Amino acid sequence: MLEKELYNFAHHNVAPDTIHKLNGDGTAKAQLHYQQVDIQPIEIMQKYLTAEEFRGFLKGNLIKYSLRANFKGNEPADIGKAFQYAKWLGQALRRETIDPRE
Repeated sequence: MLEKELYNFAHHNVAPDTIHKLNGDGTAKAQLHYQQVDIQPIEIMQKYLTAEEFRGFLKGNLIKYSLRANFKGNEPADIGKAFQYAKWLGQALRRETIDPRE
């Protein structure tokens, strides 16, 4: 099942010029490329990683975006991403299913 989901994710039909266009604040729900496929990497990871691995991934991204926020030129966007990962970490700790479209 994982192989099929990864294949479908990797072979979606998205125009190359739409992949990197932002549509707002930099969080997952605001980026156009998150709207181009039916399943997002975060959903695949939550489904197939162990709970400990998944929480580690979320914590790592929370640290990464928080630490680099004021060095990349768009601090509000990176703080938004850090907040998104913090929200997802809370959901994972409560054993809720993450929906990156929310």
